Amino acid sequence: MASPPRTRSGRRRRWRRILLGAMSVAVAAALFLATYTVAARWLLSGPRLRALINTNPVITWIDWDEAISSWPGRVAVKNLRIRGSDPNVQWIITISEARVRYSVAALLARTFRVSEVRISSLSFRLR
Repeated sequence: MASPPRTRSGRRRRWRRILLGAMSVAVAAALFLATYTVAARWLLSGPRLRALINTNPVITWIDWDEAISSWPGRVAVKNLRIRGSDPNVQWIITISEARVRYSVAALLARTFRVSEVRISSLSFRLR
């Protein structure tokens, strides 16, 4: 049995549903990105993330002046400083600017896994 031909009003309703679905996806994506950007700025600009990272600052300490993430898995950092020591050696790495790509899935396992780092002006001191 053949189905009856579609009418113009039926096609319009179908296209209207498709358009509304696409608009819903676009609005959800825009809300996600806006929420992510605000949450990332809040986390990267204040002391909360530093406190989570620097649990034992005598052995290893990490700090930065400014960090921005506009997309999950990517962060841009200015004036990054990583310092470490043991009973015999003290060292510090200073990076003026860095762009980092990291694994968001690894963060769920409390691991910071970097896949790409682009830096400018690296300084290393050892004593």
